[in-house]
Amino acid sequence: MTEVDGGNFFDTVDCTGFTLNTFVDTNGNDIRDEDEALFPYGDLNYSVNSGNEVALNNDSGSYYIFDENENNSYDFEYILDDTFIDYFSLETPSIQNQFITQGEITNFDIPIDIITPLTNVSIHITPVNSPNPGFDTEQLITLKNLGTSQIDNGTITYTFDPLTTFVSSTDPSTTQLDNTLTIPFTDLAPFETRYINIVLNTNAPPEVNIDNVLTFSASISAGDINDIYLDDNTSEIDVVVIGSFDPNDKLESHGGTIAYESFTTDDFLFYTIRFQNTGTASAQNVEIKDFLTDEHDASSIVMISASHNYQLKIDDQDLEWDFRNINLPDSTNDEPNSHGFVSFKIKSTAGYNINTVFENTAEIYFDFNLPIITNTVVTSLASGLSIEELENAIVRFHPNPTNGIVNITSKSVLKHIEVTNILGQILLSQSLNTLETKIDLQSFVAGNYFISLQTDNGSIIKRVIKN
Repeated sequence: MTEVDGGNFFDTVDCTGFTLNTFVDTNGNDIRDEDEALFPYGDLNYSVNSGNEVALNNDSGSYYIFDENENNSYDFEYILDDTFIDYFSLETPSIQNQFITQGEITNFDIPIDIITPLTNVSIHITPVNSPNPGFDTEQLITLKNLGTSQIDNGTITYTFDPLTTFVSSTDPSTTQLDNTLTIPFTDLAPFETRYINIVLNTNAPPEVNIDNVLTFSASISAGDINDIYLDDNTSEIDVVVIGSFDPNDKLESHGGTIAYESFTTDDFLFYTIRFQNTGTASAQNVEIKDFLTDEHDASSIVMISASHNYQLKIDDQDLEWDFRNINLPDSTNDEPNSHGFVSFKIKSTAGYNINTVFENTAEIYFDFNLPIITNTVVTSLASGLSIEELENAIVRFHPNPTNGIVNITSKSVLKHIEVTNILGQILLSQSLNTLETKIDLQSFVAGNYFISLQTDNGSIIKRVIKN
């Protein structure tokens, strides 16, 4: 029998349980109409027989639970992500005391109402594989419209490490200038996600050697759209160069070290777990288990992207990704399609200090085989960074280079901003009292400009390139 999970098909012999769909009820009739989008930005919490609550999360907004025990009673509650609680509401967030019906899938549609329209776009880079001197490496750019309105047009600016060479992009509109790619997009629908694969070739030794760190960044601009959350308009990753490697591994995007002076409990750690079927037959099911340490705040986890359809189960500090009926080919018969990954971000718990170390390891299960244990990825809070490194951690300018709009986010209150050209002429001067602002350079000629910022913790000068 084939069931449908938010538009994703999964085959199963177990047809007893529940499916629950969260959707945006645009016309307010409490019925999921054909043109109403699923809403994936929250957790479906459930408990069995009034036991401990477990959370389900995925990127479709459709959740499934299989159980054949007719004596089990289920309670469900949908919890919106913190980013969206001021913009959406649920008239009936909970469903209580539901029992299994043997041989049937019981379906519930949960309507979500729009309180206030919002605009929120995000971008993230996921390293599909690690750079290896002389070989190609692949990265995935994930573009999301997390808002309620269509984004008519915008631009992705992707900057790759100068020790790599651009090979290809799956987006045919990609253009290149030096080590910067510009990728325009149009008509990004509400809650739509798009993916762009970038292939780069890593320079051979002696230019690039094992354990070198390469840096890649991406930013998104979409004109004056009043984005409610600018922090996810840019993404930067540091990737360690490897030699021979285990294809089942785990990475964290800061490259091992975070500036303690700039780190807060509002900042995220960005993890990627990668897996490959190196067996001799396709894997029907893949499961990833990740046991978070006390330094991680499990309630803050946000999924970024995944290679295949999944459902994430969150039980206290234990994470479990279920790739049901993934049918992942083996590397001998189909190497390019034998890979997969999950990418997520998570905050730290309070009480960290300069000696805090974030450690994380995952277990990967292919069908009924023993688990493959990944490396333990270690990220440390450290001081003693250079002035430039600290400035970049405290104030972020994106995109840079820019076609016009530069977004500025700061951990210190911005008091004054000034833009000058290379001759020192003042082109813009403005008083501020905010943590976020943007400047418009669209009318400026192409070239180099200097942005001087006065914050309540000192002054910073940043060079910005106008294309």
